[in-house]
Amino acid sequence: MKYFGIIGENEELVHNALSYLHATNIIVIKKNIISFETEFHHRLQTCASLIKWGIVLDHQTLEKKIISDTVGVADNKFGVHLKKQFNLLKRFKLVELIHTDLEIKNEGQEVVSLGENIYGLVQGYQNISLYETIDFNKPVGGMGIGMMPSKLALTLINIGVGEYEDLSSSTVQNGQLTIRDPFCGFGTTNFLANHLGYNTIGSDINTTQAKQNRKRRINKTLSQETVKSFFLKQDVTKELKSPIFRHATIIVSEGRLGNTVTSRTAPATMHMYASQVQTVYTVFAKNLTEYQKDKKPVTLIMTIPVWLKYEISISQTILEQFASLGRTARLIEQPYSREKQLVGRQILIANFL
Repeated sequence: MKYFGIIGENEELVHNALSYLHATNIIVIKKNIISFETEFHHRLQTCASLIKWGIVLDHQTLEKKIISDTVGVADNKFGVHLKKQFNLLKRFKLVELIHTDLEIKNEGQEVVSLGENIYGLVQGYQNISLYETIDFNKPVGGMGIGMMPSKLALTLINIGVGEYEDLSSSTVQNGQLTIRDPFCGFGTTNFLANHLGYNTIGSDINTTQAKQNRKRRINKTLSQETVKSFFLKQDVTKELKSPIFRHATIIVSEGRLGNTVTSRTAPATMHMYASQVQTVYTVFAKNLTEYQKDKKPVTLIMTIPVWLKYEISISQTILEQFASLGRTARLIEQPYSREKQLVGRQILIANFL
């Protein structure tokens, strides 16, 4: 089946995340629009890189699919064209391509122009309500303390699942995977993975907030009690000893962003923060490599901070560290960042065979 997707600005990140769908014949149609083929259609709804997705249709097939009186379109000219083509269409509504219109989502249909007499009929939207609930329903509230955005966490999980399946040359069910976050903090990655049906292990220097947050999420049915989920203390700069970590098949983490920076933070101070984070990552890579010797394959997906204002990056040093340990790692070069953020994230992908 041929599908299309509306995507964000970071095309490199999107293409890596599409490994979750094992997508083939990926074509960039125009800005923010791609087409692809996949047999994993049941994963489309949990593919974070797709803002919207749907099926590719010709004119004749689309005419049979239009059953709503109101259709969402991205521009007025295309709306007029559809209204002329389909006599049953009473009105069209302008909808920005990368935004979700609740009226159209709940009561109408949305059509995207993909070329001459080629259309995309939207069938699904990103789960904004899930992201909002996870990001803002926290003990401290809001995103002001630097927690990983849940959409990014889901994107990393998507990449991890796709990478692991390629590594093991097989597809796996959710319950067969255990996702570990060694810098779990408040547990965003763990809660999202748990919500999707994956077993999870979260560890950090202090896991009190994550454990408290887990109880609140179970009460709000955001977490599944039937899925295994563990939190335990573990300093990433110390030797890994607990046998529970052997159950991890995918490691997904934001890692450590370092101290908070503002527009007034001096360059020398930022370089000091970068050096501190680099030390943590270097020791973490060494400890993880030592622990994974003679154990089952594990895929690592984690972010590395980039101090955007002064273009301070430690990514190349981390890659060299993995190479010196005999591990192959690669980087998604284009940083993930939100508007006005001073610290972005590059994504590192490594496999432990």
